Amino acid sequence: MGDTAAPKMQGYDVSFLITAQHLAGPGARQQLVDWLVGFVMECDAEINGLKLDINARGRAVATSLLRSLAF
Repeated sequence: MGDTAAPKMQGYDVSFLITAQHLAGPGARQQLVDWLVGFVMECDAEINGLKLDINARGRAVATSLLRSLAF
């Protein structure tokens, strides 16, 4: 089987290959949509958590630096 990936598109980092098999069966489309929405929501939550962690680390470093410079 050859390379079935679509060419990369500017601004997109994740892609999904959805075939007719994924859409076969009763309710398959809705299940796929529900899974994709859940996946995106989980990714968003994880990214927000990472941003909060980075901000907390930055605050801790800044606090430590300012305390070490205090007379």
